[in-house]
Order: sequence, then C-alpha cells, then structure tokens
Amino acid sequence: MSFLKKFRLLLAGCGVFLCAVTVHAEFYVASNGDDSGSGTIEKPFATLARARDAIRSFPGNDPKRIVVRGGKYFAVRLALDTRDSGLTVEAAPGEKPVLYGGVPIMGWRKTSDKFYSAPLPENYFQSAVPNAKTPSRLPLRVQMLQVNEKWALKARYPAAGTLSHLSVFKVPWLSTEAGGFQRKPTQEELTSLSYKADDISPFMEMQNAELTIYHMWDESSTGVAANDTQRHIFTLAPPATYPPGAFNVNKYVIWNTAEGMTAPGHWFHDRKHNSIVYWPLQGEDMATAEVIAPISTTIIRMSGTIGAPIKNVYLKGLTISVTNTPMVSPGFAAGAFDGAVSLDHAENCNMEGLTIKRVGGQAINTLNPCMGIKVKDCEIEECGAGGIYVSGTGATITNNNIHDVGMQYSSGVGMFRGGWNFVVSHNEIHGTPYSAICFGGGGNVIENNLIYDSMKVLHDGAAIYLSGAKKCDIRGNLVRNIGFGNGGGASAFYLDEQCEGCVVENNASVDVTLAVQNHIARDNLIRNNVFVASGDVKLGFTGSSNYTLEKNIVYARGKISILNIAAIGTWSKNVLYSQSGVIEGTIQKGNKDAGVANGLKGDTSNGDPLFQNPDAGDYNFKPGSPALQKGIQPLDMSGAGREKTQ
Repeated sequence: MSFLKKFRLLLAGCGVFLCAVTVHAEFYVASNGDDSGSGTIEKPFATLARARDAIRSFPGNDPKRIVVRGGKYFAVRLALDTRDSGLTVEAAPGEKPVLYGGVPIMGWRKTSDKFYSAPLPENYFQSAVPNAKTPSRLPLRVQMLQVNEKWALKARYPAAGTLSHLSVFKVPWLSTEAGGFQRKPTQEELTSLSYKADDISPFMEMQNAELTIYHMWDESSTGVAANDTQRHIFTLAPPATYPPGAFNVNKYVIWNTAEGMTAPGHWFHDRKHNSIVYWPLQGEDMATAEVIAPISTTIIRMSGTIGAPIKNVYLKGLTISVTNTPMVSPGFAAGAFDGAVSLDHAENCNMEGLTIKRVGGQAINTLNPCMGIKVKDCEIEECGAGGIYVSGTGATITNNNIHDVGMQYSSGVGMFRGGWNFVVSHNEIHGTPYSAICFGGGGNVIENNLIYDSMKVLHDGAAIYLSGAKKCDIRGNLVRNIGFGNGGGASAFYLDEQCEGCVVENNASVDVTLAVQNHIARDNLIRNNVFVASGDVKLGFTGSSNYTLEKNIVYARGKISILNIAAIGTWSKNVLYSQSGVIEGTIQKGNKDAGVANGLKGDTSNGDPLFQNPDAGDYNFKPGSPALQKGIQPLDMSGAGREKTQ
C-alpha cells in the first residue's frame, strides 16, 4: 500500500491488531482519475472529496497530503473540518491544477444576428449553494461568467458612466461612531428609487434587471420587484443598504438586461427562460467555446468551532476560479460575501502560491476570527468583490499580488477586516475601485507595500485606511496615483474614527492630493514621510486632536493646505515646500474649516528640500538641503512591493 509510509502489524491469535502505528497518508487526484480507484499515483482519485474521505480513515497526527495533478476540475466543493487538521492539499510538482466552482455551459444556439443562447442545466439552481448567511428564499442568479478563460462583461445600462436617479434623502450622516443617520430610514426609503422617465423604457424586462446604487463608500446591489411605469418608481428587493440619494449621491447602473447588450463579449442571465445569452467576441466559435458558470460561493471551506478549531491545513500551488454571489447588498467593503477559500475558526492554516482569479466574491475570507493565518506568494486577480479578507489574531499576509478587485462590487478592497498583531508586508495592490487596505484592530504592522491606482470609483477611503485602530504601525509603504478621476475623497493614509496611538512613518505618497486624512482620531504620530505631488497637497485632521508631526517633507508644485491645524499639538523639524508659494492652515469651527491660520507653528521650514530627482522617485538630498539640517533621513523606497521568491 504505497499511501502508507510507515506501518507495523502485530499478528496475535486469530486477529490482526494495529500496534504503535505512525500513519503518513498520501493520495493523488487527477482530472482523468476514478473515485473507485486506490488513490495512488498510478490509480488516482477523480475528486478532492474522495481523497479527503480516504485520508480520514487513517488515525494519527502525522502529516497527511493530497497531491492534485494538473488539469481542470469542475463543480469542486471541498469541505474540511477538524478531522482534517494537519492536511496539505497541493499541486503536483511542476503541474497546474485548476479548481472551478462552476460547470461548463453547453448547447449554444444562435438566436439572432448577434446573440447566442444556452440553457442552464436543469439542476443548476438545485446544485448552486448560496452563502451560508443568505436566506434560501432569495433568488439565485448567475453573477459572473468565464468565457475562454476571461471575465465576461455582464450587460450594462448605460454602456459607460452612470444614470442619475431622482430620489432624495437629506437626513444628515452623523458618523459611524454616532450611530449613522440622524434618524433611521424608513422601509419605503430603502425600497424605492425614483428614475427619470426618459432613461427607462416601459418595455424593459425588469425581471432580469440588477441595480447598483452608489453611495459614498459603498453601494447597494438589488433587484427590481416592481416597476411603476406611470410614477417612474422602482420597488427594490432586497432593500438598499442606504436610501437612494443619501450622501447627495444619485448615481446608479442597471445590469443584466437585453438593453445592456451593447458590444461583443456582453452577456446576461435570462431568468425567465433559465438561460445565458451571450454576444460572442470576434472570432469566437460557440461550438468550441469554454463557458463556465458558477454554482458555488466557496470552493474550499475550512471549518472549526470556538472550542475546536481546524488546525494546520496547508494549501499550496492551486489555481482556484469561478464562484458566485447571492443577490444581497455588498455592505461596507463588500463584506457580505464569502471567499473562494473560506475559513471559520481556523488556526495556523497556510495558503501559499495560490492563484485565485475570476471569482464572484472574495478570494480568501474568514467568517469568524482565526489565529495565525498565513497568506504568502499568492496571485489574486479579477475578483467580483475583494481580495484577502482575514480577521483574528497573529495573521501574516506577505508578498502577494492583488489587483483588479471590485469587478462587480465597487466597494471591494484588496485587504479587509484585520485584527490584532497582524503583519502585512511586501504586497503589491493595484486596480481597486475603493481602498487597497482597510483594517481595524490593534498592534498591526503594515509595511513595505506598494499600492497604486486605487480609489478609482468610490469616495472616503484610502490606499491604507484604518478605522478605530489602536497602536498600529504604517511604515515603508509607497503609494501613488490614488483617486485619479473619481472626484476626490481619496487619500494615501487615512486614520478614521477613534484611531489612537498609531504611527505613520517612513512612507512616501506620490501624486495624491489628500496625502494624509485623519478623522475623529487622536494621539497619533506622523513622522519622516515624504508627500510629493505635481499639484496640491492636503493634510487633513477633521475632528482630531493631539497629533505630532515630525521630520516630514511635503513637496507640492501647487499649494499646501493643513486642514484643522489646531489638531497638531507638536510640530518638529518638518520641511514644507510649495512651488506656488501658498502654504496655509485652516482652523476648524464646528464641523467645518473656516478661515486661515496665521502661518504654521513649531520648528518647520518652508524651503525646497532639494531632492536629487523626485520625478524618478529619488528622494535623496542634495548638499545644502534643509532636510539634512533638521536630521531628516532620506527614504529609499526600492524595498516596497513584492520580494523575489526562490
């Protein structure tokens, strides 16, 4: 039995007894395998679930391993629990297995001069598994589609930009800390959207329609239960997260309708006929095209309990792709959805060298706090919601490449949740519609990350955004091009409501107007950073107090503004330089900044820091720099981002 690495049998009388056994089990899975086989390399199983069940029959705490051969595996659902502690699931050396949480869609026929249609399998929705938090009564929908290994674009109306609705909700937002809106929205306000008559044809098939209603820092995702074509009002189901029109935002988009099929590559789920309608790209042959629709929200799930966590599971070298999401509003950071890899009460579980791409929800998600989770050297791309969403204590998230998240839900972020004593280092995060990193908790270290092209759609977020965090260190990070084109409300580093005792140190932001934003935060230190921009630079301290600014360089070709300068209790050895010659500090009165302070206080110089070549990212100083005179250390940002792996 080749899967038993060590064994000893003691024959006694007429029985056979196992004595002093150390079991190290290893089984193989192949796309052309057979679950009735033995699971050896010569006769591999066909499914991961069969290999898991075989390994469970062996007692002992020695390492156990499932080796997955290269190839494509469809409709994969691997549920692991405490019986599987110590299990490694890894790709065979040099091979690339792809685990799909979906099934191929076949039987395409041409239905018009442009469109093809194929029926979903009769048992498609019986086999589909909604998110565990989602009531089964909610309608299941196909929320993403992969065609020839590409993310296919869901039909979108309008083709670009957004529609403007007429709903109004003028109730002030007091802050999360203060309980949200000044009064609670009514059910009618959460389930009604008033639209412009000229925008919506009375003949649009609203049974298929899905709406994204944009707010300030997230969006609602909902369907249309009814369309009053006389009053021009949609009845929304499920309800929106916030009333349409809240925060003075009136933007929305309609997905999944025939009217949104405006270009090749578009598709929609025709719920009336239980089919997929697709407009092929030029050169695509639907007789041979590989189209995969998701049937699962999760592909690999690791589940323990509070008293008995699942431990020491190791996933390595696998490619994981194609998952679904339920029709619910995403919530802040699109946190309502599960991950293609999902952990619940897990301890010391590792994910290394995974490729997770084209998934409907998160790539990796924890449903409840976990301990000692490690995510390393992973490629995470094209997620409908977010990237790595881990909560708990002692996590290490390092050397990952995360990009193009929020493909379906604009509130998706690169990393979310956080907890206590995390180390987040040497990651590269880019192409996010909202924040790149959004954490709470305390004692976390966020260092040497490279972040760019974030905050492309939503507002009130940042490259690195902490909310309510305590004693966290943000250091050595390089941030550039944040919020370009989204109208503002985007910063490089953001300490929000009740952040306290945090240090923002040795970071660089390039071409970020709002380099630092602080809101209802106190007793934080901003030290030895470089904030460089070809236009204006702002440092904001709304509602904050007792800040220390020490040895920072602010270099702007436009003006420099310090918003609520009174929040800064200590200024020490900073260098501020504006080529426009305008440096101002405002003083907060009530909830707004009013007037301009008379100059900046403390030991601060208004002079050119004499960088060697700021346009090329060289922040060393030329002789005679006032920064050198103040003892400011030049930054070397070459270590930000991913390190080379062996």
